[in-house]
Amino acid sequence: MRKLILCLIIALCACVATRAQSSPCPQGLVCITPEAARTALENSDKKEVSSSLKIELAKLMGEKTQLEASAVRYTAIIDALLKAFKKSHKFGIININ
Repeated sequence: MRKLILCLIIALCACVATRAQSSPCPQGLVCITPEAARTALENSDKKEVSSSLKIELAKLMGEKTQLEASAVRYTAIIDALLKAFKKSHKFGIININ
């Protein structure tokens, strides 16, 4: 009889110890460890920074392309104006082009 009571007490202590170590997770939710939460937060921060840098890079590349196109256009205008206003100057017998 003593052995049975001793076994029940040990089993009860084991159940209490096991229950005390596990924290219940509410139904419908996912429980993760604090370390996993920190890792997930760091990864999301890196992704946000990465996506904002990609957006900024795309804006700057668009501005660069626009400035290069403007430079080509201005060069063509200057070339056309120089050709349009280029005149032959005649000084006596010598012609200067």
